[in-house]
Amino acid sequence: MRGPESEEKEIFSRLASEYLQRPACPRFLDGEDRLLFLRDLLIRNRIKGVIYHDLGFCDLTGYDYLLLKSFFQENNIPLLKLKTELGAGEIGQILTRVEAFLETIGEEVGP
Repeated sequence: MRGPESEEKEIFSRLASEYLQRPACPRFLDGEDRLLFLRDLLIRNRIKGVIYHDLGFCDLTGYDYLLLKSFFQENNIPLLKLKTELGAGEIGQILTRVEAFLETIGEEVGP
């Protein structure tokens, strides 16, 4: 039987692994490596469409969108760009846009 110390090490090891394996912020990642990562995600998960969240206060997401827009167009993947400031007042508009996007790619909307 494992003790609490062993379980704690396992938890921290798994947490560290998740952080190290997730995609980095675009400013820290080589563009070509990121596109290879995205291409692999598209293939493995049979992606029908992508929702891109552009934070209004982050200039990098604006530049990043241009690269990704071309990438998804080349791969015939529909792309919805949502630009927000993360305010609660935007939720209704976001919901409407996401529902319309899901309908255009043939996904069920609602319960």
